[in-house]
Formats: sequence, structure tokens, C-alpha cells
Amino acid sequence: GVAYDLPMTELQPRKPFDWGNAVFGEGKPPKIPAVEGIYAGAYVVQPRDAPGMAPVQFMLISRDGKMLTYLAPAGITILDTAVPRVGILEQELTVGRTGPAKGYQLFLPAGVQLWITGRDGAYLRARLSADQEVWVPKSALRFLPAGTPPPVNEVIVARTQTLKDRVRIRVFLQQRIPFGVQQFSRPQRLILRLYGAISKTDWIRHDFEDPLVGHIQWKQAARKVYELWIDLNTKQQWGYKAYYEGNDLILEIRKPPLLKHGGSPLKNLLICVDPGHGPDLGAIGPTGQAEKDATLRYAYTLKQLLEKKGARVFLTREGSYGINLASRTKIAEAVNAHIFVSLHFNALPDGVNPFHSRGTSTYYYHTQSYPLAKEVQRQLLRKTRLPNFGLFYDNLAVCRMTWMPSILVEPAFIMHPAEEMKILDPKFQRKVCEGIVAGLEKFVKKSKN
Repeated sequence: GVAYDLPMTELQPRKPFDWGNAVFGEGKPPKIPAVEGIYAGAYVVQPRDAPGMAPVQFMLISRDGKMLTYLAPAGITILDTAVPRVGILEQELTVGRTGPAKGYQLFLPAGVQLWITGRDGAYLRARLSADQEVWVPKSALRFLPAGTPPPVNEVIVARTQTLKDRVRIRVFLQQRIPFGVQQFSRPQRLILRLYGAISKTDWIRHDFEDPLVGHIQWKQAARKVYELWIDLNTKQQWGYKAYYEGNDLILEIRKPPLLKHGGSPLKNLLICVDPGHGPDLGAIGPTGQAEKDATLRYAYTLKQLLEKKGARVFLTREGSYGINLASRTKIAEAVNAHIFVSLHFNALPDGVNPFHSRGTSTYYYHTQSYPLAKEVQRQLLRKTRLPNFGLFYDNLAVCRMTWMPSILVEPAFIMHPAEEMKILDPKFQRKVCEGIVAGLEKFVKKSKN
């Protein structure tokens, strides 16, 4: 085995985390007793520990000498790190997490190579840099032949290219490596971060006539962590996407739409409206009203009001059928929509009082979507006169796409009797849709350069 007698200690009693109350409730500590009798121990693997499988057995000894032992169903395997293990991602898109089944960190396309340094159940740990790591599902990766060296790239050249509705930045690489994009609004900036890259950058070529991209510079942020800082000359970012073309990393930055002077600022913009759920029912109200049916009715009203403003509207569904969440965002990108709005009606997890926690809320994920979410939430509150349930940063699938500002709105709680009756009222339906349109107009008007 790795070691023999290791000490354990009883942790301080702790209350289970009540995420439902923390997010949707009053945010107060749960009124439940703290859990006692949780023991923990730690061991740092030593160089002398030989590779191989080590079983784990727990032993509890009471004060009167009684003993209880338990053999864990899993063990610990020490890997032979003398030869690095390198794998390649094979799924269209793999979510890299902060830990096994933990928070989303990176979104990695097929072909990216990873240096694997550990495993925990169904997840593999990959090294990004000397002090950074990411976890990916074991099912998403195929190991390359033994002896494959960990990926390391020299970044020699980057250049921009102006297209009709976007600017394309190409970073020339030798292999597909992990990357991430970070977005800022003050100042307007994108940072493209590459893991497993070393700068040899003497040349960054600008397409001089393009007004969107300002100064571009590189930084070696850490050993084998390369950053490209891209300053943008715009009040509002309208989208970006990063992907591989061969081994070259492409970052496309969307140009602001040509906004018309006079009339509604929404004129000629393409708005993608997503009636939430379908074919699944979604949440169910006290009278049996299905969320999927309510969102479709509201979507048609919203479409009519937007078209009266001169906007073009695309619905992700027009009947009780539906598609999965990933397909909805792909459709929005395929039609090249400028803005994405997903319609839903809220419900609460068990343990949260629906008579205290209710009202109107709006959700966003990326920096570029925050101003849109803020304006829509403000106008919805003005129109509905419901309680302000809040503005939420939330890791929702339809809000994660980067090619356009995208939000999800929950104008009311379908599970709340009084609010369900409002949802069923055609007058309230029109007020909600007018609020969304007003929020979109405010957002676009403030976005003009």
C-alpha cells in the first residue's frame, strides 16, 4: 500500500448547503441541525510511494475500545508520472470543469490535446500550466500512444482580416491546445488565453482599414500560458466565437449592426425568440397550465410587437414540438441573429416558500449580455408591477452562446396561484411582451457608437 496508519479527525459540525434557499429564498442559514460525525484525513503522496493500486480501509475506535472497520469500494492508484499521458478530445464540444462534476471552466472543441495527470471516478485531470488544471469526462477523450509528448506550441504570427460583418483573427499554431476567451466591458476588450503556448511573436498584422479592432498585444502570462489582448473600439460588444481551422485558432469578433436613424432602433435587426421547453412540459401551474404552452403564446405576441417595430423575428419553435437546448443556440447562430431572448416562467425548488419568493427575473451569462438583461428587467418591472425577483448571472445553456447577446426571462412564477392567473390573462401577456420590446429598444439605443 501507499501508507499504513494515517490519522483522521472529526470535523466541526456543519449544516448541509441549501442551494435552493441561497439562490431563490431569503438567503438565510437553513433551519436544520448541523451534521456531526464527519471525519477527514489527508495524505501527500511521496516520491517513495510505488505506482499501483492501494485499497482504503477506515477504522473507528470508540472510547471503550470497540472497533469498527470498513473497506471502501474504491481505492487510490498512483500513476507512473515518468512518462506523460496525453489524450485527444473527440467530442464536438467538451466542457472543462474546475473539478470532477464541478463548475464550468473551458469549452474545448474536438482535436484538443491534453496532458492527463490524474483521475477521479469518471473524470480526468489535465494540466493547463504549472498551477492550473481542468477536469474533463473520461468518455470525451482518447489516449494517444505512449511516448506522445505534451503539446507545446510557439506562437509566431497573428493577423486580422476584415470581413463584411466580423473581424477574423488567426493565430498560427502547430497543434490544437486548450484555450479560453475572457470578455471585458471597461475597457471593451477580449483576452484570448492559450495553454501550452510560448511566445515567439514578432509579428501581429492589422487590417488597418477596420475600425472595430484597436490595439493588439501579446503577454506571456505564465510559463506556457500565452495571452492575446484585443482592444475594441465599440460601446457594446455584439458577439464572438473561437474555433479551430486545421491547427490555426480563429477568433471571430462580430461588428456592431448597422442601426437605422429614425423610428425604432430595432428596425432590420434579427431577433431570435425562443419559447422555452417543448416537447417537455416545463413547470406546471396550479390549474394545470404547462409552461411550454404559455411560452409559445407569449412568443407569438412578442413576435408581432417586434415586427411592428421593423425587426425581423425567428422563432426556435412554432408548435408543441421542440428541440434540445444545444440545437436552439445552433439555430440562432445559423440564422445569424443579433439578439437571443428565451421565454420561460419560473418555479421554485423544494423547501422555498413560493409566497415569499416570487416576481420577475432575468438571466444572463456573458459580459456582453449584462446591459441587455438589465434593460429588459427594468422595463419588465415597470410594465408588470410584480416584485423584483432579481437579475441573475447564471450558467444556462441558452445564455452561454457567445455569438450574440442572449438572455432568459422569467416574467412571473407559474407555480404561484396569483401569478399563474396573471400569466393566463391576455392583458398581462401583452404587458410582458411590451416590456421586453421596450428593454430591447433601450439596450440597442444605448449601444450606438
